[in-house]
Amino acid sequence: FVERSAALIEGSGGVSPKVLPHLLGGVVDLAEVLRSVAPLFRAIESELAIVNERFVRLELLYSLISQQLDTTSQSVEMLDKIAVDAEVEFAEAKARDSQSRRYIRKDATLESSKAF
Repeated sequence: FVERSAALIEGSGGVSPKVLPHLLGGVVDLAEVLRSVAPLFRAIESELAIVNERFVRLELLYSLISQQLDTTSQSVEMLDKIAVDAEVEFAEAKARDSQSRRYIRKDATLESSKAF
């Protein structure tokens, strides 16, 4: 980094010889700072990779939960329809039973009155 920066500065030709040492000194200072923060950048990169992996796993989990929710919702709708149909069928059966009991009572009453 320092060598390349020095070559660029020297190659530009527009830098005065008095400023050149200060400019190169700044480049060296910058290189030292970059060298000292390199482990931090590597750690951040590692953490980002872990976060990305977790994000991908959470996306998959969300997708699976969403699919299961859709399936469950469809099942609930179907069970609700079955329950409504069963209630209607129960009411109809109850009405038929009530009607049958009335006919049986009516027949029994007629049989009783014929017997007298």
